This record gives sequence, C-alpha cells and structure tokens, in this order.
Amino acid sequence: MATAVAQRLTAKQKTFCLEYLESGNAGEAYSKSYNASGMTAMSIRSAASRLLQTATVSPQIEALKSAALKSDAVNVQRVVHEYSRV
Repeated sequence: MATAVAQRLTAKQKTFCLEYLESGNAGEAYSKSYNASGMTAMSIRSAASRLLQTATVSPQIEALKSAALKSDAVNVQRVVHEYSRV
C-alpha cells in the first residue's frame, strides 16, 4: 500500500503522518516525531503547520485518511451483515 509519495517521506515524516492520523493534533504529532525538546509550544505549532503543507506529507495524510475510511466502511458493512444473519 506504499504510494510513491510515501516512499519519498523520511522516517520522521512517516511517523508524523501516522501520529497525526491517530491524534488529529499536528503539534502533538510533531512532538512525538521530532526532537521538540527545548522548543516552545508556538514553535512546535509553527513547525507542524509547515510540515502539514509540504508536497509530500499532505498527500500522504490524505491517502492514510482515505484508507482508514475504507477500512472502517468495510468493518461496518461486515458488522451489519453479521447482525442481519442473527
């Protein structure tokens, strides 16, 4: 499921994307992905915002969101199907 964009991401950018998808908080995702010790909260938010706007990170987050939504839809359909059998 690795996209061409994902292959161009650094390990930290990949971690940022996954953390962002999980928490929905760019600052928190940045802090978990990069060495943010010594940075102010404002600096972390600013760096996270810039990262969200990069040509590689933004499409990867959208691809991950899309994959998660499809997965959730499949799981819901399965539950409904199984429930209807009872």
